[in-house]
Amino acid sequence: MNRFISSALLVLLTASAFAEDPILYARPRELGRLANTDIKASAGIAISLENENLLWSHNRGDTLPRFFGFNLQGTHVVEYRIDAKLIELQDMASYRVERQATLVFADVGDYELKRKSYVLYLLREPRMTKAPKFGKIDTIKPQMTLEFTYDTGPQHCQAVAVDASDPKAIKFIFISSNEGGNCIVYELPMPGTRDKGPLVAKTIAKLTIPTVTSLDISPDGSRMMVLTYGDGYEFTRTGDKKWSDALATKPRILEMPIRHKGEAICYGADGKTLYLTADGARTPLWMVGVREE
Repeated sequence: MNRFISSALLVLLTASAFAEDPILYARPRELGRLANTDIKASAGIAISLENENLLWSHNRGDTLPRFFGFNLQGTHVVEYRIDAKLIELQDMASYRVERQATLVFADVGDYELKRKSYVLYLLREPRMTKAPKFGKIDTIKPQMTLEFTYDTGPQHCQAVAVDASDPKAIKFIFISSNEGGNCIVYELPMPGTRDKGPLVAKTIAKLTIPTVTSLDISPDGSRMMVLTYGDGYEFTRTGDKKWSDALATKPRILEMPIRHKGEAICYGADGKTLYLTADGARTPLWMVGVREE
């Protein structure tokens, strides 16, 4: 059975469980290709919450700690450097608390499972009031650096998201990229000023789905999209339900475009539209929007 038929059957099997879901997703659509050929392995993508119609991305394993901004047609807009030493940058996310938008860069790759700790870099998202000066590349110093471990020991991770729906209880979510469909979900609360000691991301769920390559949570905290090299798996929650409860339910399965090592996905600012990229220079930029009635 090919992947397209399999995906269609899975959607039909799970459709009844989401009859109350107001979002009807359209088929994936290519918006353009990333014009900046320095983006050779787009391993993370995040919507800008400070600049309209702008997306951010970074390379996997780049020797330079940098990230790129481009518009919804893939046209290059700006490049920034991060004042940090990276080991294996694998994903990124964006979130807003009140008036401040933050970008999160996750240095969490560990193919050989030898790292003693992992790092999140939190940067204030740059706001561009005018077009960047050609050739100018600014360096941004992280506002916060969070070093942590997992409660199960070393893990290779490619998927990180932020749940900032409760500004007083921000949580970082990680999903391990174990092959064979046995993925572990971890949660790390934002530390408070009085918190002391090492930070530990704790297990909250286990998923039996293909290798997870990316992850994002909608701005309102109601949806979580888990991406694989094939389809996407969307979990939803309502009210005060915890992610551990939501992840114990059957996900909605969305057919994603065929990609070469697709390792990046994010929700748009509306919490409904999805954007994807993949490996390779001039990778396509795809959108999964809301179906028009």
